[in-house]
Amino acid sequence: MWRFSVTRKAVGGTTLIACAGAIALWTLLRDPTPAEADPKLAPIAKMERKRDVPALTTAARDPDPLIASRAIEALAFLASLKSAKVDPAVARDAIRPAFDDQRPAIRTSAAQAWSAVGTPADVNELRKILSSDGAPEARRAAANAIGRLRAWDGVSELVDAMDDPDALVRQCAYTGVFRMTGAKFQYDIDDRPDVRRATVASIKRMIPAMKPAHDDFMQRFRKAGPP
Repeated sequence: MWRFSVTRKAVGGTTLIACAGAIALWTLLRDPTPAEADPKLAPIAKMERKRDVPALTTAARDPDPLIASRAIEALAFLASLKSAKVDPAVARDAIRPAFDDQRPAIRTSAAQAWSAVGTPADVNELRKILSSDGAPEARRAAANAIGRLRAWDGVSELVDAMDDPDALVRQCAYTGVFRMTGAKFQYDIDDRPDVRRATVASIKRMIPAMKPAHDDFMQRFRKAGPP
């Protein structure tokens, strides 16, 4: 039987820094008072302060990608605040269409936001982006979100992404697998492609047997609380 440690071990400094850094950067970029940086974002900041979800939902479809991305981030931020009293389900409904946007920046923002408002049972859009999106930044965000949500439904796509052409996607996918299992595999993002593919194939064969251990790990993780 697979046994995975609840202890949160380092998964390679570069991996954690790169993937956690992507989330930290998103947090910094969604400064609720960005008007000084770009005046055209002042209306979005005002909507956020007023907790005007309908207006932000409309803005999330704005032709200007900066405005649309900022509105998506604001929706996710408000839904993550208990004091804002914004239903995460409402935020998800507002953000979901952005996954089908033709602009990579918007799809990336949607994937980043999903890590804050999504649920482990609702990651189909993230799985699609991770497996087939042409923009590496969107795939990175999707890998981050699946891992942060610890969504087992997306574990197959995460494992496949450990052989992604983009090194940062590979890092984030590996981190996501670790987040869900607590297991460290003999894997290096800089391995030769044939070695990576062999490792991925081996891990995928283990997936069915890993599920009971994952459930046990998650139960213990919830008792231990987040890091």
